[in-house]
Amino acid sequence: MNEMQALMGLQVLKYLDENISKREKITALYRQRLKDIPGLRLVSALPPDMKYNYGYFPVEVDEKEFGMSRDALYEKLKEYNVFSRRYFYPSLLIMPATKVFQ
Repeated sequence: MNEMQALMGLQVLKYLDENISKREKITALYRQRLKDIPGLRLVSALPPDMKYNYGYFPVEVDEKEFGMSRDALYEKLKEYNVFSRRYFYPSLLIMPATKVFQ
């Protein structure tokens, strides 16, 4: 990190709690609206003593049950200016390093 990046970090640090609180509310709304959609699994296994920053909202997509693949959903969301991320792309399941665990 250079000096300019450090300065920017210090300037936004005063808004950290406010930003986390806003993201927590957005996460609660997502959970409420998405909880009953077949084929979407909302990842929620967090240790009770963890202070989470709500920077990510991971969702697992079951293609057969949801009726659309993760990648198709990713593309569809972009049409509505919702820019999601495909974490672990390519999928960890097809990477050589993880084959030993399968």
